[in-house]
Amino acid sequence: MTAAPLSIPGFVVPPDHGPPRWSPQDRAWQVTRFADVQALLREPAVRVNEVQDRIDRIAKGSGSDLSSLSTLVGGILLFRNPPFHTRGRQFIQRALIELRPALSEQALRPLIRGVLLDAAAAGKVEAMAAICNNLPFTVVGSSLGVSQATLDAMRRSGSNIADACLPGLLPRDLSRIELEAREVLASLSDDVARAAANRGANRAAGIARLLDLNAAEFGFSQDEVTALVFFILLAGAETTTAFLGTSLYLLLAQPGLCRDLRADPGRIPAALEECLRIATPLRWLSPRRVPAGTRIGGIEFSDSEPLVGLIEIAHHDPAAYPDPGRFDINRRGPPHLAFALGGRSCLGAGLSRLQGRLLIETVLQDTEAELADSRPQWQEHTTMRRLVELNLHMKPQRKSTV
Repeated sequence: MTAAPLSIPGFVVPPDHGPPRWSPQDRAWQVTRFADVQALLREPAVRVNEVQDRIDRIAKGSGSDLSSLSTLVGGILLFRNPPFHTRGRQFIQRALIELRPALSEQALRPLIRGVLLDAAAAGKVEAMAAICNNLPFTVVGSSLGVSQATLDAMRRSGSNIADACLPGLLPRDLSRIELEAREVLASLSDDVARAAANRGANRAAGIARLLDLNAAEFGFSQDEVTALVFFILLAGAETTTAFLGTSLYLLLAQPGLCRDLRADPGRIPAALEECLRIATPLRWLSPRRVPAGTRIGGIEFSDSEPLVGLIEIAHHDPAAYPDPGRFDINRRGPPHLAFALGGRSCLGAGLSRLQGRLLIETVLQDTEAELADSRPQWQEHTTMRRLVELNLHMKPQRKSTV
């Protein structure tokens, strides 16, 4: 299996690797070299901007009601500091253990196959909506036992609520997102209330088990638990949706590689790791502050200077990955940073990888799939690398009877 040059229409990563530089537009230091971004991720004492506090200040200053948005954003651990971040992370780690049976390969394989073959029955499918966005919400939602109404609301509005964390939004922008947040919070609160009725039952599952866990060990308020469940749904779906779509495109754009992977499925994980490197779902980190005196890239920083790690650019740093624009399943080099590192690494990385592997295995083994459009349309988004559409010709594979 040899390295393959791959041209990705509409995808350009600037070869802009150097010491950290100040960006007046972002009001932050941009960190672009792989080793420097890695060092920033490994720094254990970073601080982030608490977006919930910013939303509350805007609400007070503008006289707007942003309470639902504030509640949900309060559960997004990417924008929380200790002690809430530490306790929230511990809660989610334990929650994933409680949910493990519903998130196992044995449980997910038939679920993924069902979603895929339902989509393939149409012959032509827009895979971002029918597969890549549908699948992660179905996987995490079924493990939690949330209602269809909550899943539908999350599919419509989850990414918009997450966008409330972007800097520079005006009060009118947040007021618009608040309307979506109210719908999500109301539906999710109903799910939590129903689950509370099953607390302590021998067969309690999903959210009910998490409520038992919280009562026994954590003591979060009901709003905080609801916000953390929102974060589990959001984090379990948004980056995975992007990862699944980009991986389908990158692999199907290389029919020879697909033939090799069909013959040797054991190489699929390596192919997916290269997909994560070459087109990482999370393009850059939220601004972080490091302890005073910390040196990164030869520059010493104070504790008031925000740093932004540009992961996508770092993944194309030739000092870490020679010929970085080449898709190479046999690539050697440091592990990519798509799921971050250290105390703020992605807790759902294993689940995301599992869904990716099972999806590609099923596509290659059970369907005949090819790109219907060789020019993908990338979403215009500052933080996410995600396809708007992915049109495929797909049908169930005819099995030989010989």
